[in-house]
Amino acid sequence: MSRYAEVAVFPHRVPLIKRVPATYTYLVPDPWPTIQPGMFVLAPFGTQRDFERLVSGIVVRVTTEPPDFPRIKPLEALLHATPVIGPAHLELAQWLAETTVEPLSNCVRLFAPPGQAVHSDLEYALIERDAALPRFSKVQAELMELLHARGPLRAGQINAVFGQRDWKKPIARLIDQGWVQPRQVLPAPGTRGKRIKLVELPTAAIDPGAIPLGRSAETKQRRQALLAFLQQRSTALEVDWLLAETGSTSADLEFLAAKGLIEFRYREVLRDPLADKIFVPAAPPVLTDDQASVWNEIQSVLDSAFSPQPAAFLLHGITGSGKTEVYLRAVAEVLRQRRQAIVLVPEIALTPQTIRRFAARFPDRIAVWHSELSVNERYDTWRRVQLGEVELVIGARSALFLPFARLGLIVIDEEHDGSYKQSDSGSGHDLPVRFPLYHARETAVELARLTKATVILGSATPSLEAWNRAQRGEYQLLTLSRRVLGHTQVIHAQEEQFQIEAKSYHPAEVESARYTDLPPVDIVDLRAELKSGNLHLFSRRLQQALTEVLQRGEQAILFMNRRGQATFVMCRDCGYVVLCPRCDSPLTYHEPLGGGPAHGVAPPALICHTCNYREVQPQRCAACSSTRIRYFGSGTQKIESELVTMFPRARTLRWDRDTTTGKGAHEMILQRFSEHQADVLVGTQMIAKGLDLPLVTLVGVISADTSLHMPDFRASERTFQLLTQVAGRAGRGLLGGRAIIQTYAPDHYAIETASQHDYTAFVKQELAFRQAANYPPFTRLARLLVRDLNADRAKAEAEQVANELDALLTKRGVTRGSIIGPAPCFFAKVRDEYRWQIVIRHSNPASMVKELKLGLNWRIDVDPLNLL
Repeated sequence: MSRYAEVAVFPHRVPLIKRVPATYTYLVPDPWPTIQPGMFVLAPFGTQRDFERLVSGIVVRVTTEPPDFPRIKPLEALLHATPVIGPAHLELAQWLAETTVEPLSNCVRLFAPPGQAVHSDLEYALIERDAALPRFSKVQAELMELLHARGPLRAGQINAVFGQRDWKKPIARLIDQGWVQPRQVLPAPGTRGKRIKLVELPTAAIDPGAIPLGRSAETKQRRQALLAFLQQRSTALEVDWLLAETGSTSADLEFLAAKGLIEFRYREVLRDPLADKIFVPAAPPVLTDDQASVWNEIQSVLDSAFSPQPAAFLLHGITGSGKTEVYLRAVAEVLRQRRQAIVLVPEIALTPQTIRRFAARFPDRIAVWHSELSVNERYDTWRRVQLGEVELVIGARSALFLPFARLGLIVIDEEHDGSYKQSDSGSGHDLPVRFPLYHARETAVELARLTKATVILGSATPSLEAWNRAQRGEYQLLTLSRRVLGHTQVIHAQEEQFQIEAKSYHPAEVESARYTDLPPVDIVDLRAELKSGNLHLFSRRLQQALTEVLQRGEQAILFMNRRGQATFVMCRDCGYVVLCPRCDSPLTYHEPLGGGPAHGVAPPALICHTCNYREVQPQRCAACSSTRIRYFGSGTQKIESELVTMFPRARTLRWDRDTTTGKGAHEMILQRFSEHQADVLVGTQMIAKGLDLPLVTLVGVISADTSLHMPDFRASERTFQLLTQVAGRAGRGLLGGRAIIQTYAPDHYAIETASQHDYTAFVKQELAFRQAANYPPFTRLARLLVRDLNADRAKAEAEQVANELDALLTKRGVTRGSIIGPAPCFFAKVRDEYRWQIVIRHSNPASMVKELKLGLNWRIDVDPLNLL
């Protein structure tokens, strides 16, 4: 009986030409012994007219029922002998496709082994013929001449010669006429296993005495010693280690192998980015009563492993309250049950610090997963997880798609962070792959439901969506409301280090720990500073606080959520502002200090922070030729420059995207600051999360208004979260600390409540605004965004879809739904493309838009994090 496989294929760039069905059906060849859902296969894709290619894909269903098609193509090959995606992950992919309104192939691709997806290319070769050459067109003649001169060429090589000129139709005619032959060329996968060369004695022993081992006595002696060393070890040894131990040479090994006295073989080694790192083991401390209360609730659920109703906890713990220790206990319990765990962190910058904490508790049992790893490292980590060699993975949101077979726990630290939402890294339809715009929080909860795992969402400033679900009982709310100064041994170590006695603390219920207060926060009204004549970036209060911190030999963090030296460049005579030609947004001026390249930006330049367009620093205005070019606004570079001018003896570090372009840069900067090789750390939002630095006694927010007045309904929430988190970096040790927030809107409730560390008060006021305006979490949104190189076409298409959507909603009799727009996006032009958007309010917005037939220049974002 014939078998058929429904396959989610991964075509190369074909989805950018036309939308593909969820799956394609193929005939399973008779010789194949087995075929299962989740298997990685090679399949033909395309039509003969389009030159059929071979592409990889994942089997999602196997059936014996023949499809209603006249011709079914057979699968080409199995790429892996066993399934690479399990049943739970296949269900999760289906759920992602439904909830994000994205093709199933794009969702399944998230789970595929890294670098293993392949697609064939076409290679064109001349066919030798005796017939007289016919009259060719100009392009056909050029193609014939090119193939004659250079031999068989792939499509990419021909593209490089012809550029924008169309050569595919002319070559198709040459193929039809029998002058050119296309053939499939399948490249090797993008990842390769790492092999270590070993040497051992042969199974059938040969008497070395019967074979001359060299001409000189020294060579003979060295080779005899090498053979004796191998006989003593009686096992295969790594070649590099053997040469170092014996003083032998590669020539010795080659000589002995040629004589049959030794044999080489290879052993595959799975790469581990943590293999060379040393972590000091640490025993778990005694929990405070607050932690113990929270842990008892979580432990009771973990003890009933594989319960029909897996739990999701929202752990609301103020900064420094000991949330990580609760995570560690939960992981330990899950590993004790021989299950696996995932811990997600929002920033690569936090990964090294998190790894140290967890590796100290679980040595040799963890792996790391983030975008700084090479594709080979990611592939080997994927394989280690699949083989069950890894029990705990710490990393970014995509760690959810690793092939865990015994998943028991998912922890999402700083669950409110926007980086847990997938976003488009490019313009959307100029990329070979489009991933679904999923949110890690919702995906983790669904994955936990499918695998009967437990989810812990932790934050000092939970998202309003998570908070609202906890209030409705969908998540179980747990609270840590007091800051832990430290355990006794840590406090004594700090007392000795800083030569002070701990005085500002409150006894905890366990003798081994102490509580302390959150740092006081001062608000500085920048309007008053201007009236008093202070034109500096630093208010007088912040200047004085920095002076005192530096005099005491302590550390400070200065926060500014913008990069660069100046945010825009303007002519003072005619008002011309230098804009990015691709995005119509002001270019940011970058002027690195101390020679520049060490800071990651070639000096001096104007840079677009959206598309990375660059141009040299202008000397004259492009509009009026004036030389009165001025620089306005400020970013992290400007803060660093002001610091150097105001405090020339202070050692400064800058931590932003410009200074962290190299691999390991995040870890290096954090290590230098942790070791007090710098006095002041200037940075963007990555410094606001999770850092625990006891010498930091001052946090300064240069401008709290950067995100507050953005035209987005989440602006106040983001501002509150950011200010609360960054202020929480101060006072985490015996030295205490304070935070200073500079703002032009000191009376705004987001800033007032952040200065008081009052999450409840903020939530009350923000939820009242959201409910009155009918914004999430009281409804849901879907954003439909269209891009086009032509502004008029973008507008016309947006208006057409809005009319279709309005008719669809009317036909369904939807009363709760509403349409906002169409309207230009706040960032109306990005990478030469004009952007218009339509926003839908509805309790189930995905169901409202899935019937629309949208082109590939449209992007659907269900539950968007911003509307800019």
